[in-house]
Amino acid sequence: HGIASLPPDINESGEKFTVTDKGIRFGLGAVKGVGSKAIEIIQKARDEGGPFKDLADFCNRVRGQQINRRVLESLIKCGAFDSLHPSRATLLSEGEMGAPSYLDRVTQWAATAAESAGQITLFKLEDVAPPKPPGNVTEWSDKQRLTAEKETVGFYITGHPLDKYDND
Repeated sequence: HGIASLPPDINESGEKFTVTDKGIRFGLGAVKGVGSKAIEIIQKARDEGGPFKDLADFCNRVRGQQINRRVLESLIKCGAFDSLHPSRATLLSEGEMGAPSYLDRVTQWAATAAESAGQITLFKLEDVAPPKPPGNVTEWSDKQRLTAEKETVGFYITGHPLDKYDND
């Protein structure tokens, strides 16, 4: 079967392809809508603070107009957060009955954390924990996952729509 091609990874990918012990990982530069300035910001945050722990940690450490909702959605859809949270459906799940989506709640939490970090207050405010990912979210089908990869990277990375017909 040769060398595996792997989706971009928020903790392993550079701008271009990266060789890892698991295979060749797509670069963040391959993700539609993720510019080199955004990649620079991501790499700097990773170099300074170590690997990202989860989506909230990422949003809290990587700020700026270059990392907007569209960039985050593309990174999630292509699989860049799979090593931290294997459920793309959960990270992109919509809130119930008009409630904000999980992604919106995390980015709002990170913005509030940044705001309060910049203010001197008379009272020590308790650190507010980031929102927890929702439970019981239906995982994407293979077709949905592959469609999201094709949309964001231009390729099917973790499989192919015809794989189910493969008669090894």
